[in-house]
Amino acid sequence: MKKMLIWALPLLFTLSLASCTDEDSWAEMTLSNRSWRVVEASYGAPYERGDIFYFYRDGGFEVEGFRLHEYGRWRVSKGRLLMHFDGSPYKVDIEAPIPVLDEDYVALDCRDYAFDMGYSLRMVAVGYLDGYGYDHWYTRPK
Repeated sequence: MKKMLIWALPLLFTLSLASCTDEDSWAEMTLSNRSWRVVEASYGAPYERGDIFYFYRDGGFEVEGFRLHEYGRWRVSKGRLLMHFDGSPYKVDIEAPIPVLDEDYVALDCRDYAFDMGYSLRMVAVGYLDGYGYDHWYTRPK
């Protein structure tokens, strides 16, 4: 019994890591090459209803809104959306756990290090971005 337990623990650990990676891969594939419209932002958030996030396959993103136009890099790691804005001194500007994600809807609980605040965003998919960024990590040859 003890021998089996010693063998099973590393296997369970490996499987738990693999499932996190699979969830991150699915989240990146769901978000990428699409535009997402903010339908709800919590009070005080720097984004507002109608702002559009474009997540490109190459890891770049763009945000267009009434008051802003921003660019940067994005990825998903350990169930969190990580965004870094071009020209920012921070390694990660926004860290957002993803409590809800399906094909056309995402909810984010954002921790914004640049503004030193937390807020929630709800977004719906608007459309696909044909022809943008075909070299994201999951489309590169191994």
